[in-house]
Amino acid sequence: MSIGLIIKQERIKQNIKQINLAKGICSISYLSKIENNLSSPNRVIIDLLLKRLNIKEIDCVLDEENVINSLYKVYKEGVLYRDEKYIRKRLEELTERHIRFSSNKNFCLFTAYKCRLKLISGININDLLPDIELFQSLKTQDGHKEVFQINLILGLFFYLNKEYTKALNYLKKGLKLIRISNIEDWEKADFYNIISLAYFENNSLSQAEYFADKALKFYHDNLILNRAIDSYILLGNIEKRLKNYNRAEEYFSLAKKISQDIKLPYYEAIILQNVGSIFSLKGDSNKALTHFEECIKLKKYCSDKSSYLLTVLSIVKELSKMQQRLRLLYWCKHGIDIIDNDKRRELEPYSYHFSLYQNIYAETSFNDNQIKEVIVYFEKTGDFRHVLKYSLLLAELFAKQNKYKCSVFYFQKAKINLFEQQLIKNWEDL
Repeated sequence: MSIGLIIKQERIKQNIKQINLAKGICSISYLSKIENNLSSPNRVIIDLLLKRLNIKEIDCVLDEENVINSLYKVYKEGVLYRDEKYIRKRLEELTERHIRFSSNKNFCLFTAYKCRLKLISGININDLLPDIELFQSLKTQDGHKEVFQINLILGLFFYLNKEYTKALNYLKKGLKLIRISNIEDWEKADFYNIISLAYFENNSLSQAEYFADKALKFYHDNLILNRAIDSYILLGNIEKRLKNYNRAEEYFSLAKKISQDIKLPYYEAIILQNVGSIFSLKGDSNKALTHFEECIKLKKYCSDKSSYLLTVLSIVKELSKMQQRLRLLYWCKHGIDIIDNDKRRELEPYSYHFSLYQNIYAETSFNDNQIKEVIVYFEKTGDFRHVLKYSLLLAELFAKQNKYKCSVFYFQKAKINLFEQQLIKNWEDL
């Protein structure tokens, strides 16, 4: 029975250690056996553990397969069509229920489907940590659908947490199971899209393109247009990174046509952002700014403040290239004002970006301690790209002041982070 996993899941969720849950009820080793289904639990002990966890009721269902299949239908709708309002409503019906299943397989499938739906509904990914810890602790057998789902959720979680290497490792495990598990074509397409994103962030562009094409074929053939847009945008970004700018623009143009046909302005904003970045890479800051400013208009009333701030930062970068100090400082202040009014943790990186540009373009000389703080922040968050970028900046600023010892130190830091970003160890591998 899955009662052991329910106890383990709730204990992790409440941040209770095994020693504290077991105290006065059973030994820690016996609790561990219960949680890992290595022992048939004593009913009295189970009741005491549930009481300590404040679990008042556990639902027993007669037809488990029907419960799983019903949730699977919601899961399919959620993944393919992203109706957040519908998903949140269904999640409200499921979140507070503790359902006991006769097998770990059904419990894991039920939990994995809920995790994915929560992510689509816009939940903070840290709210999934108890389930992620549970999944990581499970000893599963290869070849089962629940193992595929567990690796998919773990891969997606670590991708969203920007731990791209770890994400790809889990997704590769899932890839091995596609051929031997009962996975439907739409699930395969969804998985191909996710693993393509992971390969892209790990700079394995040929693999990213291969899986993005596989996902697009399914979405295109089955007229799932919103997901086809996702694939076109991803392929555009792959071509952009390969510096095939004309090909990238073709993909973005196809995505834009579909988004206009089915009236999805959110996608139009994403496309404007990406086309603007192409002009930026081509050195045309004026055209880049035009696209970013149009993008801002579409994002103005969007609830996704992180996406909005990304475009504000893009504007700041172009104004920096053009040395337009006053306009740059205006947009930096605008970005910081939004962050001050929101306070969400995921917006924190932008406050460091904007404060750094304010520092550089202040009327007084730059404050190197403040730039060092920015570099330390991105080191702690594992953002090698921005450690590299801002270390190079500080090295050059020190060189202009003839502080060559400090300059060499930050050039060295930039080199180390370049290697980290490229996943290499030696200069010969560049």
